[in-house]
Amino acid sequence: KLGLPVSALSGEEAIMPPELMPVSGMRRVPILGSAACGEPIYKPGDGTEFLSVDSSVSCDFALIAHGDSMIGDRIHDGDVVYFCSVSDVRDGEIAAVAIDDGVSIKRIKRLRAPDGSVIFTQLLSSNPAYDSIDIGGPDETRIARILGRAVSFSAKLNT
Repeated sequence: KLGLPVSALSGEEAIMPPELMPVSGMRRVPILGSAACGEPIYKPGDGTEFLSVDSSVSCDFALIAHGDSMIGDRIHDGDVVYFCSVSDVRDGEIAAVAIDDGVSIKRIKRLRAPDGSVIFTQLLSSNPAYDSIDIGGPDETRIARILGRAVSFSAKLNT
């Protein structure tokens, strides 16, 4: 016994559950986990969660925002932020930044020496209640790298 209705076998009904059916103009993007909008945290996903996103959104992965440090950019706790995988961003862009074992969503600003070299990088919140996170300098021990540039987000409805 297959456990399928006759209508599915005849092609009148889909065999695949509706939630797994591809939707025209949409594609699936992996959710890598939750990232802080505040002090860096990372709650990794298990690699099995995906979101459908309009195919016009050029992104490689998504993170779920945790915290309120980016509310000035309309990114709130629980919102989904979509990122294009890149290893560098321009000053002023919002990025997913790995700092040691944590990930934070912040706006990037580099402070440069007169010769143009980067002295340190500031990870800026858009909520004035939060200070910047400064990375770099001669005594820096943290390892930081940019994972991606934010390209879009979807807001969670407050119910």
